Amino acid sequence: MATPVSKVSGIGPHTANVLLEHGYSSAESLAKTKIVDLTRVPGFGMARARKVIAAAQALIKTIKSDSAPSRKKPKKGKSAKQKAGKKKDKKSKKKAKAKKTTEKKQSLKTKKKKEAKPKKKKKGAKKK
Repeated sequence: MATPVSKVSGIGPHTANVLLEHGYSSAESLAKTKIVDLTRVPGFGMARARKVIAAAQALIKTIKSDSAPSRKKPKKGKSAKQKAGKKKDKKSKKKAKAKKTTEKKQSLKTKKKKEAKPKKKKKGAKKK
């Protein structure tokens, strides 16, 4: 089944007629043509020819992928056991993280206490 040239991005009704007059009757024929050949058509320079050919190739690719049957397996939902297992994992991770933070806080407190305590100077013998 041939795809109309007018379906290609960048091709309007007037350009589609010009392309038909020059032998390009489908998007497939545009996709297979060379840039130099397309530049012979009035209104097509190197840049536009490149863009139109790329657009025609992309259009054909999407049409083929849409019409081809999907071979991917449907995704299976997770069982209740798997979901519950994940919840347990999350809880245990949270507990471990909380434990680490409390340990860090306690170690910081003890450090601060040690630093805050002034050192006692030894008193010498009292003068009489």
